[in-house]
Amino acid sequence: MTFIRRHAVLRGGIVVVASGLLLAACGNKDESKAYDACLAIGKDRYPSAKFESKGKSAITKASDASYTVRISYMLDGTPGTLECALAKQGDGNFANAAPPVDTTVVPTPVTPPASDTTTPVNPSTTDTTTPTPAPVPGTPADTTTKP
Repeated sequence: MTFIRRHAVLRGGIVVVASGLLLAACGNKDESKAYDACLAIGKDRYPSAKFESKGKSAITKASDASYTVRISYMLDGTPGTLECALAKQGDGNFANAAPPVDTTVVPTPVTPPASDTTTPVNPSTTDTTTPTPAPVPGTPADTTTKP
């Protein structure tokens, strides 16, 4: 290759690499804005919760203008995850595209077993399962005498 061709190829490669870095920087900027928007929603819902950093959160690009952000948090010893679906607005900021989903892990309460000192239930002294027999034809229906 001649010097001019090498120079043109090198210059073209530099332009491609610089374009890629610029696009990657814009993507990271959008990811940061999406994380910040979801974090603001989480802090509004749970002011005393401890949220994970951006590096420990899951940020997924759904399309050119939308992201899904999952931030883990700890609230009063209970772990949870806040999931936000965010859409990029005209001003470059992100807003809810759907209501945030909260997947809080709630510990199941343990019910102690019943103690053995419970009193047994006495069966009923009247048997209500046997139907009353039908009157025999030709006999009076009421055999009781009335005063």
